[in-house]
Amino acid sequence: MRRAAVLLVWLCSLALAESLPALRLAGSTYVSLSDVARVLGFETSDAGQSLTVRAPGGVLVIFDRSPDILWQPAARGQLLAGDLSLAAPIHRIEERWFVPLELLRLLDITVAGEVVTLPSGAAYTLALPRDPWAAGESAQSEVVELGHNVTGLALYASGAAGQDSLSLLLVDAALLSLAFPEQQPAIDAFIGGLTHGRPLYFIVTAVVETPWETSLIFTQDGSSFAARYPFTVSVLEGEAGTVSPARPASGVVLLPDWLNLRRPITVSWGEVRGVIQFRR
Repeated sequence: MRRAAVLLVWLCSLALAESLPALRLAGSTYVSLSDVARVLGFETSDAGQSLTVRAPGGVLVIFDRSPDILWQPAARGQLLAGDLSLAAPIHRIEERWFVPLELLRLLDITVAGEVVTLPSGAAYTLALPRDPWAAGESAQSEVVELGHNVTGLALYASGAAGQDSLSLLLVDAALLSLAFPEQQPAIDAFIGGLTHGRPLYFIVTAVVETPWETSLIFTQDGSSFAARYPFTVSVLEGEAGTVSPARPASGVVLLPDWLNLRRPITVSWGEVRGVIQFRR
């Protein structure tokens, strides 16, 4: 409920100020092209997986979760025509299309810091979500007790709703049946089907629909292992790369045998990290 209130405060603030919805995801700053087009009066066609924007300078087509775009300038012979690729993928979140700031130059829009200047000269600030309860840097991780001496590592990252609105929980899959004895037959059957590696169960949740990082790095005694989808990270429920309140993502990470679950392991997930000893 608290995080839902954060999103509501953010959305309401957008209606009261000369601002454009913006996000910071995976180190890149995004702005809502949906709102930019609305402010400029551009015609748009939202097909779910793609958005077409008809501007005076040309026609732009963008795609969900892809850095690739199509740009057909109105003036023949203009540079930057055809298939282009951005430095970061585009995301459709809560019916808004968020694009990297670099795309705005195609529409003759300039960006300086957190100020966007339209062709008309009108200036808008980037309305980035902020958590009013956050005081300085929040805790990135915590060790949580699941019962029966089973512990898990919870990592908290920034998502579409702001700070700490995206979370990942990691648990030793071999101990899951202790924490959830009613699920023991299903858990034992799953673990019995694995032929190698040390399995960790994970679940990713978010306050609103948000992209999530599908790779993790595990470090112990100076050695590191990078777990990457779809090789050593398997998504069993939900979707790889995107999570929403109604559709969390869960699955298994397979660790190599040299990682000792009875000793501390540092886990890095994007820009956050934590330390846990999975077994006592």
